[in-house]
Amino acid sequence: MVFIFCVVLVFSGWCVFSAAAGLIVYLTTLTVNRIPLESKTASGSSGNSVILAHTKNPRIMDALNEAKDRWNGRRENHEFEELSLVTREGLRLAGYYWSSSKTTEKGQYEKTVILVHGMMDSGAGMGYLAEEYHERYWNVLCIDLRAHGESGGTKMTMGYREADDIALWVDLISVNYPSSSVFLHGVSMGGAAVLMYCGLSSRLPPCVKGVISDSSYASYTETFIRLLYLVVKNQFVSLSIVQGTSLVSWLLSGVRFGLMSPIKMINRITVPILFFHGQKDVLIPPGMVQKMMEKASALGAESVIIPEAPHIGAYFYARELYMQRIDDFYRRNK
Repeated sequence: MVFIFCVVLVFSGWCVFSAAAGLIVYLTTLTVNRIPLESKTASGSSGNSVILAHTKNPRIMDALNEAKDRWNGRRENHEFEELSLVTREGLRLAGYYWSSSKTTEKGQYEKTVILVHGMMDSGAGMGYLAEEYHERYWNVLCIDLRAHGESGGTKMTMGYREADDIALWVDLISVNYPSSSVFLHGVSMGGAAVLMYCGLSSRLPPCVKGVISDSSYASYTETFIRLLYLVVKNQFVSLSIVQGTSLVSWLLSGVRFGLMSPIKMINRITVPILFFHGQKDVLIPPGMVQKMMEKASALGAESVIIPEAPHIGAYFYARELYMQRIDDFYRRNK
């Protein structure tokens, strides 16, 4: 009897710890109403040098921020249209459409790309890619994901509900700005979101010809456990916190971590996929893209691993190769 009581006590304590820790982690990572916590580091230096390495890399951030400034300047000069739509939950989403003058013989726009940013960023953060595409006569739609930029909402679902939002943007483009070819290009969480959009859609619109995913995770659960381990240095504690956070996510957003898994949907994607990843990505190891490639091999999937590039660094470390592979991908699949 004493043994059973002790087991129940320990289990109850574990449940309370997992739920409480999960709530704190959820509020600090997956909502815009974040509670600031003291930054921890796996290396002993100030700040988490492992997890935040790419955000401290001037080769990435200087170019990204300069492009963001140019994007905001173009917005002030009204060089593109500011769009909005409303989700089924009533969230207003913001988007920015930069049109090209190049059309087909039928009067349609020839090619359109929808750019999807990563976590804690906005459409303006995709300005560097918007410029590259627009110079190549693409129409560009940059969107602010829910809970980011000027879009509504407070909760992130790491690509799952965001995939539904992308579907609304594709429908809007198809109706109001018809294009013979639409491609989706996402970075980090955006890369996961575009994969999940293609995997969750029962039937993609005929105009959607391909998807480009840069630095996407294969499984958010696996990624989160690994990142927590870098902080707490205990596999059991990491797993416990992730389970608690997943439970809180399910209670507050209706989406558990198990659903935030592009790899589970890869075999449902019916259009070609182009993956980019940095060989030195410590946030999301390149092994994840290899796992997705194995699942997507029958879909005409391609992967480009850039040596020395950290998370989201593929473009910044090999700009010409990056855009050349996109040009080739478009020509094969338009």
